[in-house]
Amino acid sequence: MIRTTENSVKKPFSVLRGLLRQFDMTYRDLARKIGRSEPYVNLHMVSAEPWPLDECYKILDLFHISDDRIHEIFPRDAVMNGRVRIR
Repeated sequence: MIRTTENSVKKPFSVLRGLLRQFDMTYRDLARKIGRSEPYVNLHMVSAEPWPLDECYKILDLFHISDDRIHEIFPRDAVMNGRVRIR
């Protein structure tokens, strides 16, 4: 039997979290780069609110990631109440 612990559950936007670590950026840094507040970014990173598509593209541009990789950074499986998290 496989046990799932809180630590083994994959957090939403894990690739984006990895990019933030790789570039030594905090949520505050990301918020400033996209013109938002730190609490705003936090709400989106925990999937409490969907990322607007225009902000997804801003974040891709920030990390010099091509648009065709959007699904890697903002995956469809990051859902809340059955809705796709990217709007």
